[in-house]
Amino acid sequence: WLKPFWVKYRFDPSGIEVPDSRWLATRRSAPSMAGSPEISITVRGIASGDEWCSVRMSPQATVAALRREIAAARAATPVAGACGFRLLHGATLLREEWTLEVSGLGDGSEVGVVPIDPLTAWRDGALRWRTVKVPQPTTCTGLVVFPIGRDRLFGFPREMKWSVFQRGSREKIVKRATVCDFWLIGADESSAEYVPEGAMADGPRFLGLRRLPLPLPESHTLLSASFNDGILSVVVAEGEVIGSSLHVLHRFRLHATDDDLGQARYEEEGEATVVEKETKKGK
Repeated sequence: WLKPFWVKYRFDPSGIEVPDSRWLATRRSAPSMAGSPEISITVRGIASGDEWCSVRMSPQATVAALRREIAAARAATPVAGACGFRLLHGATLLREEWTLEVSGLGDGSEVGVVPIDPLTAWRDGALRWRTVKVPQPTTCTGLVVFPIGRDRLFGFPREMKWSVFQRGSREKIVKRATVCDFWLIGADESSAEYVPEGAMADGPRFLGLRRLPLPLPESHTLLSASFNDGILSVVVAEGEVIGSSLHVLHRFRLHATDDDLGQARYEEEGEATVVEKETKKGK
């Protein structure tokens, strides 16, 4: 059991009540709920009362992870990605580092969403411009990127093949992207583990860059790639099969909303499909 404690509030510049740190310390001293089942949380817009989504998460997950789940569920809604939002439980503003348990959320709880426009985020110091250079071959082909949650991007080469001049020669050679040329870029990571070369590790939040190869043999030739609704579709050539080049479509669901960038992974969606078979000339 817990000793009685007083609840004290202070106000942040947004005018939303925030629990005093001593109250949080008392809450953190409560018995651990490790191993407890996931809880269901309903997310609603504060102004409209409309339901945004419903998510299931561990009580030990952070508010930052909850935010990413909400942003992923509302990826098609501009306010969820480009503008951002604050999360409230009652009158309490939920902080990124709190766990759901510490935030007072349980099974069946509701969380309110307050949209934030970019100018407000800039004024409050919540936005900072950061630059990251993604390695070759994207400097030759360009990088096509897609938003993942609130503060991550998923990218791969815009073109699957390109021509470059050989060094010291006027002849061009053809190069191709590989199954390893896929990247996750994080703008607000909690760990410096994936800070790219040349970037400032200026904490407490960090820029992150992680190569995320496809779970396919490196010998496969990448022919095309597209990304839609969290699904990466790629067509690869699997080499010579009984005198023919076998072209196979793979579809992978990207899981990349976890707090830890290192936990990002692919999950294959359905079975691979043969989409084209080119027979050698003269056969």
